[in-house]
Amino acid sequence: MKKTRKVPKAKVLNVKVTRQNIEEGYPQEPRSCPIALALYDLGLDGVHVDNDAVEFHDPNTGQEVQLDAPKCISKFVDRFDDTRTEYDKFDNEVGDDRHKRVKPFAFKIQLPVVVPGKISC
Repeated sequence: MKKTRKVPKAKVLNVKVTRQNIEEGYPQEPRSCPIALALYDLGLDGVHVDNDAVEFHDPNTGQEVQLDAPKCISKFVDRFDDTRTEYDKFDNEVGDDRHKRVKPFAFKIQLPVVVPGKISC
């Protein structure tokens, strides 16, 4: 049985995208990018993040929410999705440059989400 975290019914959801989220995230994957992983860490479900919008299920109502992505999220997603593979002098894949392209950051989502919803960086 999967253990789930209870999401607090707070007015503001503080989202922290950590170095670990960046290392474990996948470019071009809206459900497993670093921002999505940070939202999952807070117990949210139905997460989908791209440079235009952030989607998730409201923890208080269960309804699907779609919020416009502010500039800080759009910029992060664009840079992260442009991650390039790095190679050693023998052309062996040794990783990628995601740690050079983006840094940990935080943003807030106002809860409960009302139309129009708001994300602030």
